[in-house]
Formats: sequence, structure tokens, C-alpha cells
Amino acid sequence: MAQILLRLKAEIKKKLPFKDAPHEGLLKGEKWYQTGYQKYRDQITKWANSADWVEKTEPDEDGIHPTQPEAAIFAQCHQVRGPVSNAWSIESDKAEPTGPNLSHYMPIRVLMYDLLGEEVIRSLGKVQSDGEARGKLLDRLQDDTAKEIIKGLNEISGVEQRMKLYLTPYTQLMDPETGCLYPLVSSMLATRRMGASVPNPMQLAKRGESTYVRGFFEAVLRNRSQSARVVDALKRALYYDKTDRMQPRGLGQGRRAHRAAGLSW
Repeated sequence: MAQILLRLKAEIKKKLPFKDAPHEGLLKGEKWYQTGYQKYRDQITKWANSADWVEKTEPDEDGIHPTQPEAAIFAQCHQVRGPVSNAWSIESDKAEPTGPNLSHYMPIRVLMYDLLGEEVIRSLGKVQSDGEARGKLLDRLQDDTAKEIIKGLNEISGVEQRMKLYLTPYTQLMDPETGCLYPLVSSMLATRRMGASVPNPMQLAKRGESTYVRGFFEAVLRNRSQSARVVDALKRALYYDKTDRMQPRGLGQGRRAHRAAGLSW
């Protein structure tokens, strides 16, 4: 995240300063812009001209950047608001950041249209700044600096989406003593296959930039004997019918099989 912010800040700085006149397209129908565009301009300008705390680095073939001091990474992220910096501030018992929120539609639209001077993209008469709108804008841009700004916003959106979908909720479900997740396993699906919930590991991303979060989770068994008991309990909780299809036993039988293996249900 710190490297994304570092690159984005440098590209935004190339486009500064803002034009004296406000953006005509945003003035039409955007009341927040009519009354507060200067506030967002000032926030972005102040952030773009602020000092950097981390050095620009290039990732390796796995997309991992060289390690830098955690305090420097925190300070770089703390310059803006958003799910990452806000959560980190609370965890570190630090004051919440006061910079621009690059996840909120208002600063995003100021960057997309006001700073870049591009025509507003609308849908059903309303200004758009979501991923689809950024993609359309990226397709029509000719300036390399402007393209890098939109790409940076897309990267930030991707990081913060992974925070919201996986990292934050999953860590809240962890057992504080063991650091493990204990999903509920059942065969209540219509297909009678085994499934898990709270959380469901099958919901972890299987493709795209979010796949790395799968590496944060691994099965943990205390010893081989426990592993054998788990397998044995599953075998006894299930059976094959005449069509050679695996079917679950009754609920009571499944519980007894788990208890016999010394496992909780």
C-alpha cells in the first residue's frame, strides 16, 4: 500500500496545480463540489507536497517489495484516510489520519475530472467514479501521467477491497488464544457435499490479484494422531449408498462419530 501511495503521489504532483476555475461538469448536480471543491483540492495538494517516508522500490517476480521499517510504512500510509490507514491507526493506538480519503467518491472525482480536466462520465444523469467508470476513462486517456493516476486509484481500491472482504472479517473470527479459525463443517448443501461456514474458505479468491490472501490460511493439526482421528471421524460420519455415492449419516450418528474420535461437533 505504501508503494502504491508513493507512486500515486508522484504522478498527482506532476499534474498540480488545479485550474483556477472549478470543473464545469462537476458543478452540474454535485452539491458537495459546488460548496466544498476547494477543501478537497487543498487536501490533495497538501498531501501531494508532503514528505515521503519510504523509498521507492521495485517488486520481485512474486510481486513482493523489499522490507522497509514498519514505522516508515505506517507513516506513509497514515498520510491518507481509508480502511487500511484507519484500521492500522486504531490498532496502533494512534490518531486517525486527516489526509484525503482516496476510497471516497468525492476525492476520487476531484482527481478523475477536476485535476485531469476530463469530461464527466454519467449514467442515468448521475456522475460515476466506480471501477467501470475508471476503466472507461482509462481507455480514452492519452496522457501517461493521467493513466498512472487512474491505475493508482484502481490499485488502492483493490487493496482496500481485500481488507474489507478477507483480512478484517477473518481476523475478527480468529480464536485469540490459538490464532486459528474454526469454521463450521456440515453437509447441508443441496448437493450433499461437505461445506464450511463462518467463515467459508471457498469464498477466498481463486484468481486475480486477491489470490495471495489464500496463502494466509493453512490447515493446522497438532499431531499425526489428531489428523488420523479427523479422517476416521469423517469416514464414520459418511457412508456410500448402492449407487456408490457418498451420503451423510443421520445427525445423531455424525455427532457420535465425532465424539468417539475425541473431536468437538
